[in-house]
Amino acid sequence: MLNYDVVCFDVDSTLVTCEGIDWLAERKGVGEDVKNLTNQAMNGEVPMESVFSKKLDIIRPSRKELQRVGEYYCSQLTQGVEDVIGVLKQLNLDVWLITGSFSDALYPLADTLKIPREQIKANQVYYDSFGDYQGIDLGCPLATSTGKATYAQVIGRSKRVAFIGDSVTDLATKPVVKTFVGFGGVVTRQKVKDEAEFFIKSPSILPLLALVY
Repeated sequence: MLNYDVVCFDVDSTLVTCEGIDWLAERKGVGEDVKNLTNQAMNGEVPMESVFSKKLDIIRPSRKELQRVGEYYCSQLTQGVEDVIGVLKQLNLDVWLITGSFSDALYPLADTLKIPREQIKANQVYYDSFGDYQGIDLGCPLATSTGKATYAQVIGRSKRVAFIGDSVTDLATKPVVKTFVGFGGVVTRQKVKDEAEFFIKSPSILPLLALVY
């Protein structure tokens, strides 16, 4: 008997072995500033709300640049990801991506993993008519540190949900899902390791399947 109806994944440092927006920042010469802000938020040192718009205003990603992030995601898959997603789909489990990344970066990855685009929850960037950065949707729940929990609760209403992720914004889903699984195969965040119901420390995400049955 299956233990879940829905499995929700974080993306950066979980499904892929990188932080996409940090990679883009490096390419644009502002990597160190952005990486420091990311780490502070992901480790729970500061609220994500206090750094989110700062990072984007520094990077100012265009539509084409975010699409390149998506292509980079596809080259940086965590070990076992394609097998895990394939098995979950064969078992008729709903698979969702819930991430603080951006829709235009997520589409190539979702297409590669055969996850329907409508099963993505991500932040939105506003562009001008040339596809250049104009701002972000600060009204999106994922612009806050509790946004993943908001979406996990809505998606999982009357369903058994597992959420897997590496950061404190993922850990925030613990009260609203059946099981929160911490992933430390890319980076181990001590708070997540300490408070997750299950914690995967291997570089492969395949151990997740042991929790499905």
